[in-house]
Amino acid sequence: NVGLANDLVIENINGTILKNKLNLDLQQACLKFIKMDDSRLGFYRSQARANALKLLSKASYEANLLRVIKSLNE
Repeated sequence: NVGLANDLVIENINGTILKNKLNLDLQQACLKFIKMDDSRLGFYRSQARANALKLLSKASYEANLLRVIKSLNE
C-alpha cells in the first residue's frame, strides 16, 4: 500500500503497508512478495477478495448510504 485504498489493505493478511514511502521500503516489500510461496500468496489473494467483497458489496454500499442519509436527518 503506497497511499491508495488504505481501508482495503490489512498488514500481513492481504498486503503490506509501507511505513515510509521510500524506494528501499518499496523494494523490500516487493522482495517479500516475490519470495512468498504459492500457499501464502493464495492466502493473501483470498483475504483481499473477501475483504473487498465485504467492504465494496452492494449491501455494504446501501448500508453506508442509509447511515449517511439518517445522519443528515438528525
